[in-house]
Amino acid sequence: MKLAARVSQVSPSLTLAIAAKAKAMKAEGIDVCSFSAGEPDFDTPAHIKAAAVKALDENKTKYGAASGEPKLREAIAHKLKIDNHLDYKAENVIVCNGGKHSLYNLIVALIDPGDEVIIPAPYWLSYPEMVILASGVPVIVHTDASTGYKITPEKLREAITPKTKLFVLNSPSNPTGMVYTPEEIKAIAEIIVEKDILVVSDEIYEKILYDGAEHLCIGSLGKEIFDRTIISNGFAKAYSMTGWRIGYLAGPTEIIKATITIQSHSTSNVCTFAQYGAIAALESSQDCVEEMRQAFAKRRQVMFDRLNAIPGLTCEKPDGAFYMFPDISKLGVKSLEFCDALLEKEQVAVIPGVAFGADDNIRLSYATDMATIEKGMDRLEKFVRSALGSSASRSRI
Repeated sequence: MKLAARVSQVSPSLTLAIAAKAKAMKAEGIDVCSFSAGEPDFDTPAHIKAAAVKALDENKTKYGAASGEPKLREAIAHKLKIDNHLDYKAENVIVCNGGKHSLYNLIVALIDPGDEVIIPAPYWLSYPEMVILASGVPVIVHTDASTGYKITPEKLREAITPKTKLFVLNSPSNPTGMVYTPEEIKAIAEIIVEKDILVVSDEIYEKILYDGAEHLCIGSLGKEIFDRTIISNGFAKAYSMTGWRIGYLAGPTEIIKATITIQSHSTSNVCTFAQYGAIAALESSQDCVEEMRQAFAKRRQVMFDRLNAIPGLTCEKPDGAFYMFPDISKLGVKSLEFCDALLEKEQVAVIPGVAFGADDNIRLSYATDMATIEKGMDRLEKFVRSALGSSASRSRI
């Protein structure tokens, strides 16, 4: 059977593959410490679940508008105005099957063959694959710890060509947890406007911030950048609703109309009664978000301290999200080999940095309980110390 050529050009998701392997090992009775999945370990808050149950009881189980339930689109527009200072109406919003799907809809709507999309690395692993599926060209701009794993205005300017159509901004970042400062956002916005390109701002982790870090939405800085901005967000991370698959895009009317057309011929509407849970998430108290954030903050400190106490590892302290991105280059081994051996020998699941365009790093999620973090760090330290104690560099792992 001959498959479409585009399939061979795209890599499967390493994060999902490793998370699935860890779950399979657990199902076999193996004690695995998993730091692989970007998924809060908390239950979805009770009032959100109750709203979905109420919607079921009221028989909200039929087809809905491909663009999303009108009340949810209005609630999202209101949230964006109050939280992010973006003057959107409901017609500027589409509800999608998760944040990932919102980005896919956008890429399909915008990118023609040969169009370039600038993506800073380390990047969320699906960004370049989506561009490739649309026959676009992902332009990867590498960053490192010296700039906090963030693109500089100079590097952004250098990467823009006449073929550039879109810049991908992710703050707080997956996989690094770094947050662009308001000054950095303003400098990027000036270049976007000057070069007359578009920017998609992936803000899925906007509510998960630490140590006074501030999330500034790039589209709020004036009409010129607002007109060139598309917002991608969702409910998975802040409200622990990963399995609900509710995300959204907000942006210029023409772009949103195009994504609605695409969605109408691909998935149609998002699960109807689940959207009522999302309405409750936005319109009810946000105390549940803060409770989870505080728990993440405590876990962050413990994992950060433990990682930096392990010889051979260095780790920047993240400002947001729930990931650590330590550098393993001093160990003389690349990320995939390291992660495979760590899972096999110590039953600790982490994600190789090569999936994010950074082969000298690994990603750990601290969206898990403290006991697992402590036990997993003990195992990781044992593994690394054993590697450092080996005499032959290539046989360390």
